[in-house]
Amino acid sequence: MDAISFVASVAQLAGAGLTISKALYEYASSVSNAPKKLNDLARDIQLTSSVLSHLSEVFAEATMRAFVRPGALHTAKDAIAGCSEIFGEMESLIKEGKGSFGKLILPFKESNIQLLNARLASLKSTLQLLLQVLQYASSVNM
Repeated sequence: MDAISFVASVAQLAGAGLTISKALYEYASSVSNAPKKLNDLARDIQLTSSVLSHLSEVFAEATMRAFVRPGALHTAKDAIAGCSEIFGEMESLIKEGKGSFGKLILPFKESNIQLLNARLASLKSTLQLLLQVLQYASSVNM
């Protein structure tokens, strides 16, 4: 995958994350016994999507100025793949939670929510660090 395709896929994933976050917020407010941690997870997905959006902008600029190193791209791809996996799991759980006849059920177990949140927090930290490194490299290479 070339850098331009990568930037487009990151931006698309950021949009998907925002959609999932919104769906989680709506789901949590519709189900009376939804765990509070579900809202926390929705917020973390929203924040991760914001980081992804900023990362796509910085990568686009860095690619045009040709200072992205292969290692940075590889790290970003690994972290993005992890985010994509988590977002996919969340989409599946939301679909499962809608049940038949439009009745909402609760497929979210507290331990599963905590695990997804921890995985997402780790990936988000990696992405934030990479974003900072790229922003610094951009300022140095001006």
